[in-house]
Amino acid sequence: MVPKDLSQVVLMKFRFLLSDVTIDVVDQILEVSPVLFSNEYIQLNGSQFKLHIPGVATISALNGQSIQIQIIGKLDKINIELYLNGSVLGAILHQRGTLSFHGSSIESKGRGVLFCGDSGAGKST
Repeated sequence: MVPKDLSQVVLMKFRFLLSDVTIDVVDQILEVSPVLFSNEYIQLNGSQFKLHIPGVATISALNGQSIQIQIIGKLDKINIELYLNGSVLGAILHQRGTLSFHGSSIESKGRGVLFCGDSGAGKST
């Protein structure tokens, strides 16, 4: 179910960490082709990333330059921005050839320390 007044959503600005990436609200997300990896929520190849968030949105990152958002159901801006600045940001950086890490960091004795690992591995603690 798409929001009744899509024109209001189209005018909405989503917060995203990279100012040079365009973000558009669309009626339909393009299919990823060819699909190199997929599961229940994600499809991707080297230049396309598609993330389905049930009941919220489907988001696509393209060529490290643009993002398309298809709203599903009631607009949930907070959840959309959470995914934009997490998984979608990682996809955009990967598409640009930038290495990104899933981790936490601290400064110790004037040096940076990065703790990397899977979700739930204890990086925050």
